[in-house]
Amino acid sequence: MLPPLETVTLTFVVAFTVLGILVNIFIVGVNGIDWVKTRHLDTSDIILTSLGIARFFLQWIIMLDMIISVVFPHIYHLIKFLKMFYTIWAFVDLVNAWFAALLGVFYCAKIANHSHPVFIFLKLKIPRTIHWLLLGSMLASLITSISISWVFEIPHSNSTTNISSNDSTATNCSFAWNVCKGYQKNSTEDFSLHVSSTGAFTMYPIIVLCLGYAIPFFIFCVALLLLIRSLWDHTWHIKGNTMEYCNPSLQIYFTAIRVMVSFLLLCICGFICNILGTSYLFSSKGLLFHILSIVSAAYPSLHSVILILNNSKLRQVLERIFHHSKVPSRGNIT
Repeated sequence: MLPPLETVTLTFVVAFTVLGILVNIFIVGVNGIDWVKTRHLDTSDIILTSLGIARFFLQWIIMLDMIISVVFPHIYHLIKFLKMFYTIWAFVDLVNAWFAALLGVFYCAKIANHSHPVFIFLKLKIPRTIHWLLLGSMLASLITSISISWVFEIPHSNSTTNISSNDSTATNCSFAWNVCKGYQKNSTEDFSLHVSSTGAFTMYPIIVLCLGYAIPFFIFCVALLLLIRSLWDHTWHIKGNTMEYCNPSLQIYFTAIRVMVSFLLLCICGFICNILGTSYLFSSKGLLFHILSIVSAAYPSLHSVILILNNSKLRQVLERIFHHSKVPSRGNIT
């Protein structure tokens, strides 16, 4: 039987994972039905659907990892399985980061008002090239995830290693975390790496992860700052002695910024948790370890919920499902 702290952590991780699966099924389902009816989706709906699909697979990977760790723990002794599983995990996680960055850029291009030629070019080109941008994001994620797979190397045709099943992600949602813990607890095993020391090995996934997330995270931050700057300029251009905070245009800005800031905070928390996890600074029995695990599982699910609540089409469908009365219209960003 699991200790109380691990039981609580596992409960929260499962709850957030199930929530994420259901929420992203809802997003993809609503937009899928809309496409079947109209054979057309807006650019924002295309990005939302792509992000929903990516997060759906991410949540199932987390769920599958927990199931394997409990029911089939011996599978974690197979280095070939670990290499394949965590490479796929890295790919899906990075795709999520890129798609979220594209969503932020689209919101900025659609709502913000800047006269710079580059901004105008992006504003005109994003709707026309969205499919290529999505494919490019997947390619960048694939390259990074393949680099992650170099952490594993099987010497002398030996395909197994004693990575303890207790180090599975039943209480952890960072793929690199598992590998680092498994290696450090079994450093005497014949587990060949592209580096010569445990410290260097631990730094390798951290460096690759940082590089993989740096570009989409930077793009997202720039989009957020441009949107805030546009809101500031637009606010100062409103005439009159009294600020018209109920102006529909301002409501759109406030809604977009609220969504982007909320995701930025969640993304920062999730990224910090993953990096701290890969550094193996904390004991797997410590409280902070379990907090990091819960936050890592929570941030993609919670952001999907925020997207639904701030999208008029998705929110209205959700209200009809739960038989809620129609609420006053709020600012919408899509």
